[in-house]
Amino acid sequence: MPNLDGFLGRDIEPDGQGFVVEADLSADSGRRDFLKGVAAMVAAAVGSSVFGGCGRKEPKETGAPEVPAEAEAEAPSNVGTEAEAEAQVQVRASSEEIANLKRRKEVFLSSLEAGERIARQTGDKEALAVIAFVKDSYVLTEPAAQGLACRVIEVQSGSGEQWIFATPLIAGDEFKSAEWNRIMKSLPAAGMFLPDINTLVVDGVTPFSEFTKGILALHEGRHAQRFVTDKYDWKDTRTFCCQERDTHEFQNRLTATIGGKKYQDLLGREVARLKAELDGAGIPVGIGMAPRSPYHAEFDEIFGPALSDKDRKFRETSFWIDANFRLLEKYSKGDVAEQKALFLKTTYAEGGLLPGS
Repeated sequence: MPNLDGFLGRDIEPDGQGFVVEADLSADSGRRDFLKGVAAMVAAAVGSSVFGGCGRKEPKETGAPEVPAEAEAEAPSNVGTEAEAEAQVQVRASSEEIANLKRRKEVFLSSLEAGERIARQTGDKEALAVIAFVKDSYVLTEPAAQGLACRVIEVQSGSGEQWIFATPLIAGDEFKSAEWNRIMKSLPAAGMFLPDINTLVVDGVTPFSEFTKGILALHEGRHAQRFVTDKYDWKDTRTFCCQERDTHEFQNRLTATIGGKKYQDLLGREVARLKAELDGAGIPVGIGMAPRSPYHAEFDEIFGPALSDKDRKFRETSFWIDANFRLLEKYSKGDVAEQKALFLKTTYAEGGLLPGS
């Protein structure tokens, strides 16, 4: 991957073309065409010493602020040498834009590094493959000022045509559009994958512990990997719930390895509590569900202190899902895999998280 730090805030114009891409990715056809376009541009640029994607020439309809005239000093026409001409770089990004780009990179790379630490600590082959996929495939974007669209701000070299967009959210993004405002308000944890625009969204506003950041990077990274490689129909409720089930199984496995005996003991206690709650209500396992119970102090001891209410709620919800999966494995007499997917369907329906809700 080339180091693009030297190109931040500049228009890089190989062959006189601004290396800037913008598209509305809401439609599947638009997303596919855009992915092909990015792959083609990268393939053309890899052999060049000039490689970047931070230009700020935008169509006026995007609502982006105009670049101040003083920031667009052109190279004088009478420059005597090519070296002197190259030295007259056309700066097209304000200091605020440069700071925002650096902040987005920090947010995304911090999340990715947290996930990689968990993958290496556990030695989990699937986790290592997920991290490798995300590192090799991401295109850094920011929310566009129109609808649910992304604007490319940096492209890195990859090994093929499999691409995902990474959109770290920072303060101020809630004003980009009504759609991005809604996502920022409803973001349930440190990140999510939006298959309709093929985008990994990372929360750069709310503080999260390293454990939560890492687990979520792996959870959402797996969603991205499976969506890109399997091309499944995420709008089909059953398919969606089966994918969520498999990804939670993946997350549960990593969490149990990181948490060790203390986590396993706590999980055993919770499974027993859930069974007793259901028995007391006369509800068979696999038919109903018992309410969750907070174990915030125990989670802090096992995984390190949570840094926000969202952090605590994510841990609580993840643990509750893990315990219910174990409950089904231990006591259910039906198709356990199907019952796990049905459990998630019920849970997600209540939270308004199913496709189309």
